[in-house]
Amino acid sequence: MHITAIIAEYNPFHNGHLYQTVQIKQKLKSDYIISIISGNFTQRGLPTIIDKFSRTKMALKAGVDMVIELPTINATASAEFFARGAISILDKTRIVNALCFGAETPDIEKLKNISSLLVEEPTVYKKLLNTFLSLGLSYPVARAKAICEYFNDTQLGEFISKPNNILGIEYLKALQYYFSPILPFPIQREVTNYKDEEIYSNLASASAVRNALAENELEKLETAMPKECLKILIAEKHPDIGKLRDILYYKLLTTSVADIAATWDVPSNLVNSIYNLINKKLEYTDFVTELTSKTYSKATVYRSLLRIILGINTKHNCDYVRILGVRKESKKLLSMLHKSADIPIITNVKADAKKLSEEQRKALYIDFIATNLYGLISGNYNMYNRDLTQKLIMS
Repeated sequence: MHITAIIAEYNPFHNGHLYQTVQIKQKLKSDYIISIISGNFTQRGLPTIIDKFSRTKMALKAGVDMVIELPTINATASAEFFARGAISILDKTRIVNALCFGAETPDIEKLKNISSLLVEEPTVYKKLLNTFLSLGLSYPVARAKAICEYFNDTQLGEFISKPNNILGIEYLKALQYYFSPILPFPIQREVTNYKDEEIYSNLASASAVRNALAENELEKLETAMPKECLKILIAEKHPDIGKLRDILYYKLLTTSVADIAATWDVPSNLVNSIYNLINKKLEYTDFVTELTSKTYSKATVYRSLLRIILGINTKHNCDYVRILGVRKESKKLLSMLHKSADIPIITNVKADAKKLSEEQRKALYIDFIATNLYGLISGNYNMYNRDLTQKLIMS
C-alpha cells in the first residue's frame, strides 16, 4: 500500500493540480492521495475564493481520495509554521509514504542541502546571517544572501526566491525536524508563473483563474479547470475582502493593546504601525499597502491582520486529523487512520471534539471562528457554525 500526500490550498482547484495528481499516480504508483488543505483563509492571510467544504468537493471530484484540513493557526502562518503544521499532522497519521509538491526547480539535492543548512545553522552561516541583518535587510533577504555566501553560489538567490521552491525547502526542514520517514517527491511546476494575471493555456495560475472569475470569463475558466470543479466554483458565493476593515477596526478598538501585541506570529513593531494608522480612513487593501515595507511584505501584513481579527494569541496544539471529505471508494483510508494515527481523528466534530485535549479544542475553536468570519465576508450566513453541522463529505 502506497499513500502520497499533497499540501495545498486549491484556491481554486485547477488543471495544474489535476496534473499533479496524475503525476503521482503514474510516477509513484500511489494507491491513494491525501490532500491537507488550508481552511477558509490562505497562507497569505487572504480569504479563499470559495469555502473549504466546496474546495473539498472539488478535490474529491478531481481524484483526491481524502481531504484533511490544515488548522487555521498553521494555515495562516509564515511558511515555516505552515509547513511544520502540515508535516506534523501527516507524519502522525503513520500511513503516509511520500509527500509530493510542485517546485519551479525540482532539484531534490539542492533542496535538501539548503534545508539541512537551515536546520543545522552552523556557526559560519549564523555569522553571515547576522551580518546581513545588521545592514538593515529584512530576514528573508538576509537569509537568502547568507545562503548564497555560505555555498559560494550566487545563482542560489534566484532558486530560493521562487515561492514553491521556498515551500519545498520548508517541507524538507519540517521532515527533518520531526525525523519523519515520509519521502519528499518534488515535481516540475507546469503551470504558468503564479503571478500571471491572465489565462494563456490550459495550465494557468490560481491568480489568473480568480481574475477570470471576477471578469466572468467563462470560456477561459473552462480551459483552465476540470469541468466538475468549475461548476462548484461558479455555484458558490465569493468573499469581499473589504468587509474585513470594519471587523479589524472593531477588534483594535475593543481589545487591549497588550492583547493585540500578544497575537502569535505577528511582529511587535508592526503592531505599533497598525495603531498609527487607525485614525486614517482607509480601505482594507489600502491599510495593508500602507503597512507594507522592506521589512514587512504584503503577505506578512495580511497574515498579521487576519491573526489579530481571529484572536490567535498563542500557538495551540494543532495535532489532530480533521477529515473534511473522502471518496466513497476510498473509505478504507478511514479505518487505516483509526488504526495507525498517533493523534485524534475527527470526522464528526460534535462527537469527536470530546477526545481532544484542552489545547487542541482551542485550536479547533479558531477554525470555527474562521468559518463564521468567512460567512460574514462572503454574505453566506449558512456558514454560521457550519463546522458543527457539516457532515463528512462523501463523493
